[in-house]
Amino acid sequence: KTEVQNGQLITELPPTPTAADCPFEEYPVFKGWSTKETIDSEDDLWDFSVDKVKSYDSILYFYGIWVAQGE
Repeated sequence: KTEVQNGQLITELPPTPTAADCPFEEYPVFKGWSTKETIDSEDDLWDFSVDKVKSYDSILYFYGIWVAQGE
């Protein structure tokens, strides 16, 4: 949990999960974090160096995105 001002970057990054953290054996590759539970493309991944918190994001949840090998 962290607090971020409107229009700012998130600077306290969540730790990057490892293969040992993988919730499903068939999806062992961690792709990144997203505010969506499932993504349509890598454009839906949160880019911590660019994406900024907006005023309507009073609480912002992130989901770890895992994919099959080779995706």
